[in-house]
Amino acid sequence: MRRVGVLVAAMTASVAAAVAVFGGGAGAASTTVKIVGQDIFVPNSKVASTFHFTPGTISVHSGSGATWSNSTADPHTVTIVKPGQVPSTNNQVFNCKVCASQAPSANVAGPGLDAPGDSLFVKPHGSVTAPVTAKAGATLHYICIFHPWMQGVIKVT
Repeated sequence: MRRVGVLVAAMTASVAAAVAVFGGGAGAASTTVKIVGQDIFVPNSKVASTFHFTPGTISVHSGSGATWSNSTADPHTVTIVKPGQVPSTNNQVFNCKVCASQAPSANVAGPGLDAPGDSLFVKPHGSVTAPVTAKAGATLHYICIFHPWMQGVIKVT
């Protein structure tokens, strides 16, 4: 009987830790995205990066704000792109056409994040908050134009 109690306690602790790390159900939605990771460079041997947005997908009410908080020493962008412009291969990452043509900070349509080309610059160890003004039901895809393997999605509710 004691063994069952210990097992139940261990499972409860595991579930609680998973909820804390990965987020809970409907009430746990956050509109803050963390920018985390690091670059690794070893001459003549390896180049690697673990930069990423976490969580990768957020839900935001139309007209509400979203925040990106950068915990790295590198600058990043939150650049809205068309779904077909999101790189999905190494070749597309290293030959990102939208990355080469996009300004780090831009507003191409109405105020806020609502259209491809809108872009926010996030300073090293800084944060930026912007309203998401796309209509409810829209899905906005975004990348960092400096590190296009960093990709996220905003579901507008």
